[in-house]
Amino acid sequence: PYSPQTWSVESAVETGADAIGYTVYPGTNREPEMVEEFRAVQERARDYDLPVAMWSYPRGQAIKEHRSPEVIAYAARIGLELGADIAKVKYPRSPEALSHAVDAAGDVRVVLSGGSKTSDYEFLSTVEAAMDAGAGGLAVGRNVWQRENPERILDALERVIFEGASADGAL
Repeated sequence: PYSPQTWSVESAVETGADAIGYTVYPGTNREPEMVEEFRAVQERARDYDLPVAMWSYPRGQAIKEHRSPEVIAYAARIGLELGADIAKVKYPRSPEALSHAVDAAGDVRVVLSGGSKTSDYEFLSTVEAAMDAGAGGLAVGRNVWQRENPERILDALERVIFEGASADGAL
C-alpha cells in the first residue's frame, strides 16, 4: 500500500487545521518514498507549529501478523524515530503489548485506530484496557459513526477516557 501526500501543509493551514496527519506503511516496497514524504510534511508542519500524527501500519511480505506485539511496538517506534508527535497504531490485542508499544514510542503519544466495528461493550472494554496501558487516546471512525446512536458511544468514550470509568460503568 501507498498513501501519497494529496494536500499541502499550507492548504491545511489555510483551512484552519490543528494538526497534520500522514500514513506510513513500514515494511512495504514503497517505505522509502513514504518516509521521505513524511519527513518533508513533518518539517513543513513545524514551520507552522502544527503537531504531526503518523498513521503507522506495518505491512509487507516479511510481516506475518500485523497485530503482533513486536510489530505494534515497531509501528510506535517508527513514529518516534521519524519525529511524529502522535503515532496511530492498531490495538495489539493485549494491554501488556500496548504498554510495550507505548514504552517503545518514547515521548510520542500513542493513539489507537478503531479497527473493525464491534459491540459497544467490546469497543469500550478495548478502550479501557488501552487507556490503562498508557494510550494517549484514540482516532476512530466506524466504531462511532456506524452506530445507530453515535452520541451515546461518544458520551461513553468520554467517561472511559477522561473520567476513568469502566466499560460497564460507562454504558
